[in-house]
Amino acid sequence: LGAVQEPPCRCDERRLAYAECHDQSLVGDQALAFRLMGAAMYDGMSAGAPPSPAVARGVALHKVSRLLTYALAADAYLNFVGNEFGHPEWVELPTGDNGHSFHHARRRWFLADDPGLRYAQLLAFDRAMHAAEASLRWLSSPPPTRGDVCADHPAQQLCFCRAGALFAFNLRHDSSADAVTRE
Repeated sequence: LGAVQEPPCRCDERRLAYAECHDQSLVGDQALAFRLMGAAMYDGMSAGAPPSPAVARGVALHKVSRLLTYALAADAYLNFVGNEFGHPEWVELPTGDNGHSFHHARRRWFLADDPGLRYAQLLAFDRAMHAAEASLRWLSSPPPTRGDVCADHPAQQLCFCRAGALFAFNLRHDSSADAVTRE
């Protein structure tokens, strides 16, 4: 929670926020979803079975990290294609280093199109975030300052208002927040 702070403001420049950048996918690094769930993404994303603890935690943190980033964004929010639904693999364009292979030079869109997989649920969440922003237009309002954010560090909870919406986040897996108060 200590990382939620005001960046040095160059207010004459537009600012873009993102939970993960395209470099992670393009240079063979792990995408956010894979870092959160690991290999469980390959056999634990069926919506027809209870999720493993790794998948349940990973899906929840994927959603929270993206919504928190979006809600705190200054002027715009960016998503790299495929990461909105937790694409499990990187993108590697053909080069001499990989024998000019096209094996990883693709996105497996069918994962998000299959309602029997949790990838479809992640895509639905992404679409719901965009619909909420289109309705509330929080990116058109000033981003919250540090003074606008109520943070309870021991409880790992934070909340703030923006564009008439209350954003409340509980980052503890072992407790819930019954009430949020502003001191």
